[in-house]
Amino acid sequence: MEVRINKEIRLYRETFVLGLDLRQSVCSLLACAAAAAVYFLAGSRCGTELLSWLCTGAAIPFALLGFWNYKGMPPEKLLLAAWRSFRLRKPLLPEPRNLFAGFAAEKKKNKTKIQGGIA
Repeated sequence: MEVRINKEIRLYRETFVLGLDLRQSVCSLLACAAAAAVYFLAGSRCGTELLSWLCTGAAIPFALLGFWNYKGMPPEKLLLAAWRSFRLRKPLLPEPRNLFAGFAAEKKKNKTKIQGGIA
């Protein structure tokens, strides 16, 4: 008897139905519902080939939401990270900084405070 353990514990997924996790199951149902809605709404107005492309186009966004990950992030976390990055973005202005001069001035300031307090 062998117990399989993922090498990386963060990659663990709990299966819900048919080997899919809850997120994938819900998004699969939404994709099927979107395709069925397009089929019933446009079935009498379009030909079979166009209707199949429309159903596929309606299902793809929901399927991507359920199954696609970018660098371990699901789409909503990716969009949240992109929004935070965009919102917190500061303009990069080229400013010359002399770190040594700043450290030297701070050290001199601290040294005078210590010497002034003792004397």
